Amino acid sequence: MSAVDTEPIRPCQGCKRPTRPNGWSPEEYPGTVTYGGYGYCTNCRRAQVKEEQAKMFGEPQADRPTTEQNKASLLAYFKERRPYREALGQTHFPDPLNPWPTPACGTPAGYKHHVKRKEKICEPCRKARSEQRPTRRKRELKPCGTYAAWMRHNRKGEEKDLACENAYTLHKAEQRERARARRAAA
Repeated sequence: MSAVDTEPIRPCQGCKRPTRPNGWSPEEYPGTVTYGGYGYCTNCRRAQVKEEQAKMFGEPQADRPTTEQNKASLLAYFKERRPYREALGQTHFPDPLNPWPTPACGTPAGYKHHVKRKEKICEPCRKARSEQRPTRRKRELKPCGTYAAWMRHNRKGEEKDLACENAYTLHKAEQRERARARRAAA
């Protein structure tokens, strides 16, 4: 066995804190940090890699741009493109930071917006919605002497008249005839 195997907890070459191998629990070895390779703890190794990259590629870039940087970049892009868009004849330039503006009240879209946000629906939106919806048509009842009238009497528990009974009998006879024709064709 080498000295490396017998002594798994070694000090970091950078910060001199004791390091433990990856996978060893910190509860078992309190006061130690994770080994990052090449004799350094993970923090020192990460800093070392960043320094090496800075030497190779110049100044290190931020990991991610902030929201403000993204907004500024987007606004600069649209400002730069505006002369070309005007030359093409475009006159409407919506806000690039708000691609889906809130719909105006008094429109069906405004009504949907209120519903989506679980807000109290304003009167103009309610009126616009009612104007948009088609009015329900009043259904006319089928007259007695038809199968539909027989079904209505049956559903409501009313007494069926003779004309409706005859219509029901005729309907069932036609139904049986169609079934016989289907069986014969098969």
